[in-house]
Amino acid sequence: MDLKNKHTTQRLYGFLAGKHFSILVCMLIVTGALALSAIPMQAVHAEGGEEYQPVADSSAGQSSSVDGGDSQPVAISPETVITDVVSISLPVDVAAAPASQDIAQVSVEPVDPQAEQLPVLPDPQFCASGTPNGGTCDATHTTIADALADATSAGTIYLEQGTGLQSEVINISNHATDLTFSGGWDFGSNSQGTTTTLNAAITITNSSGLIRFINIVFGPSALITLDNSHVEIIGTNGDDAIQIATVGSGTSLLSVDGSGGNDSLTLNGSDNADTFTVDSTSTTLENTSDTTINYSNIETLSLAGNGGDDKFVILGSGEMSVELDGGAGSNDEATILGAITGLQNIETLSLSSFIRITGGGFTVESKSQVVELYQPADSSHTDTLVNILTIGGYGVNAFVGLLSGALGWALSSVEFALAIVRDAANAARQWLALQATGNFLSFVGIAGWALTMDALAVTINQAANDGSLVDYDPSTLTVTTGSGHNKTLNMAGESGEMLQAAGHLSTTVAGFVSLDGDIGISKSGSEIVAVGANVSASLTAGAASVSLTNAHFGLKVNGAAVAFELSNGSFAATIAGLASISASTVLVQYSSATGSVTSGETL
Repeated sequence: MDLKNKHTTQRLYGFLAGKHFSILVCMLIVTGALALSAIPMQAVHAEGGEEYQPVADSSAGQSSSVDGGDSQPVAISPETVITDVVSISLPVDVAAAPASQDIAQVSVEPVDPQAEQLPVLPDPQFCASGTPNGGTCDATHTTIADALADATSAGTIYLEQGTGLQSEVINISNHATDLTFSGGWDFGSNSQGTTTTLNAAITITNSSGLIRFINIVFGPSALITLDNSHVEIIGTNGDDAIQIATVGSGTSLLSVDGSGGNDSLTLNGSDNADTFTVDSTSTTLENTSDTTINYSNIETLSLAGNGGDDKFVILGSGEMSVELDGGAGSNDEATILGAITGLQNIETLSLSSFIRITGGGFTVESKSQVVELYQPADSSHTDTLVNILTIGGYGVNAFVGLLSGALGWALSSVEFALAIVRDAANAARQWLALQATGNFLSFVGIAGWALTMDALAVTINQAANDGSLVDYDPSTLTVTTGSGHNKTLNMAGESGEMLQAAGHLSTTVAGFVSLDGDIGISKSGSEIVAVGANVSASLTAGAASVSLTNAHFGLKVNGAAVAFELSNGSFAATIAGLASISASTVLVQYSSATGSVTSGETL
């Protein structure tokens, strides 16, 4: 059995033959915990003056232990384990040993000094002002809970520096004054040393004072739970990993500065429905409570929905990596307006406020490759190394249009390929692209319109903040959409930004006009705009009929306001009992009671 202390640990195996010896001829100094095998009865001296005097050697084949804090004689027997002893001396009488026998065979095996360390006690001490050894301070304690009991006013709890994990349940409740936990304090020199590592479950409840943590490394099991409180965390210069959860029904404010290193912040939702709204500097988390988390110098932001049907709204991410996990809910939704780097357990995706894809079972992959960028400002092309997150789906459903459901097209049997691209050298430079195809299911949003489409293709190519576009022709990108299925992005950068759908339209407007042709659909704010060429139209009123072929078509819809126009094309009219009428150009206009088209407006 090996017991470790906070110093270097070594094991000493001694095999000494012959009878007991009385003349000291050598000394072996070992630091740490020792296991001694078959040691004859002898004195063992520990640094500091403790002496362990053998009283018997009758426990052959047994194991026992010696602790450096003891002061009574003990039996040294085979496999005796000595702990908390800084040095020992082994007396050996060479002259008394038979020449044919080995006097001592000793081997020393070093053990990793970081392995299985006992916790380093932080020796917490509360100071209302100043620092330990000079300030207005209470006594040093062995637990943080005891130091908290002293903190009846504003001040600081100093924690001794150390890398051993200190596990303690810490409850801070109804604290009305500011309180700082300052780690890494060197009590010997009364100065800031390194850091303190805490592996604690910390719950902060109904505390109106600011609770601040500095120079503290949070261990892998450390979790800070907030309930109606105000907390600030200032990270270390190392790689910090901070985990946060929220409970209760109050309002909390958290500020996190990762400082140096490669820092991660994990925000855990509740077992109910959560809504995370994320930008590059803050996240709001809404469930039964409302929490605002401000952050800086964070390299990775992880959002964990846990239970319930959660919503993630990604407005922007800056240079952070943002990872989403919907958890155990059955309909977790991610609205992606900024870049993300990871996604799992998400059943619904909404993109660019134009298309919502449902059905889950998405295929997510990450890769790095060189792509060609097109810059419209100077028509230049450059090769750039990028990191790409691809998301694909096959046989899912989608809605295209206003995602409130007020106006748009429902699709089935959808196959889609989504690419979220980040510059490997500048993560804040980001692009998004999507191509999707699906079968028409239904159209909603305009009373009196019976509209069908054979199929619909959706294309999005979103520029970076500098205006550049990924040129997927020739930099084609193949995305896995399902088992045995792939879809290739092939939009040309020179075609500019795209947010559109296209398909073959057949519709009847208010029982008056029938339209048929290929159209393109786009979204601008709350408006849906559709345009087409080579469109055919027919108008029938009793015995009279009018037709228009190869015409230009424009449609604008904003809520109940509807306006469309047909122009050019070849016109023909038939009225029973009269001659036929024809014209080389024609103009047909329609508007609802609240719809209008400005003269000269181009769609």
